[in-house]
Amino acid sequence: MRSVLLSPVIAAIVGCAALGCINTDAAVFVEAELTKPQIEVLESSLAVGLEGQATLTLHLGPRASGPSEVSLLGVSLLAKNDQSVLVESIAVRSEPSFPITVQLDSDRSAVLHIDGPDNALPTDVKTTLCGAPAVVLQVVLDDGLRGATTIAVSGPFGLSGCP
Repeated sequence: MRSVLLSPVIAAIVGCAALGCINTDAAVFVEAELTKPQIEVLESSLAVGLEGQATLTLHLGPRASGPSEVSLLGVSLLAKNDQSVLVESIAVRSEPSFPITVQLDSDRSAVLHIDGPDNALPTDVKTTLCGAPAVVLQVVLDDGLRGATTIAVSGPFGLSGCP
């Protein structure tokens, strides 16, 4: 009978499976990620509006002391180059609606809808919005577990509807 020697990597995998591995996810408070932002600038004779959406993903690791209830405090649009505020407050509706409870060792996602009629701006704002080569969307959240705010910023993107 021939003995089989296990390499250190195989031994670690077998040992980890037999004993249970330690989860190294260090998210003890909610981590937020804002992805897939799309915003169009709409114009009428009376106002400029914003319409679009983005996806917000909330993550809480297994080492947190309990679930967290997350509330949406605000959404704004910033210029990517200098982080100047282009639109301070954007009205959104979310699916699911806030507050959202994030359980231990889980992710929750919400689609943030930006509806044109709810985001009417003065017509002169279009020049400023369309003059920004790239923008970022910023979301401010209240993390009930942390008892403090959490900010998520999207990657840079261009506004559609600009000449």
